[in-house]
Amino acid sequence: NNRVVEISNPHTATPSATLTISTWDGGNELTVPLYIAIGYDNQYNLYISDSMSSCVRLFYGKQSINPLPTVAAGSAGAGGSMAGQLSVPGGVAVDSQQNLYVSDTYNHRIMLWPANANAGTLVAGTGSAGSDASTLNNPMGLFLDEENQRLYVADMNNHRIQAFSLTGTPPYVGTT
Repeated sequence: NNRVVEISNPHTATPSATLTISTWDGGNELTVPLYIAIGYDNQYNLYISDSMSSCVRLFYGKQSINPLPTVAAGSAGAGGSMAGQLSVPGGVAVDSQQNLYVSDTYNHRIMLWPANANAGTLVAGTGSAGSDASTLNNPMGLFLDEENQRLYVADMNNHRIQAFSLTGTPPYVGTT
């Protein structure tokens, strides 16, 4: 339904659901939101992969009115394989410095977008589908273990989970 719903207090017999994000100023809306990450700043900033818009949107404090959401990664409506573009972004993870990791699914890569950046940096994958330790094939979900400097990637078409140590120089080589 192209919306984000918040489920409150799931430990009760009747949890409540609240529509958090659907449309915003000017009739803009999410188009196939896939994943959400919550920022570490205790402001409930939501990073949402808006897959068919080829971007990750940042909703400040879950607000869709004021301030308006911004594009945190990618270029809204302009999918591609350049450093400033994404093609069907999937999983998102944000670290304590507000750096954003994004599964760039159709580009078979993981990109790192520093806060307020216009382009990302390749951290995993090559940009071409493959099944060896250096390549990915339609990566989707992400989990960031910042404490241990590891990024886990659901490498969908290879039917595996790849772990990447975030030490050294990217692009990183994965371990299944």
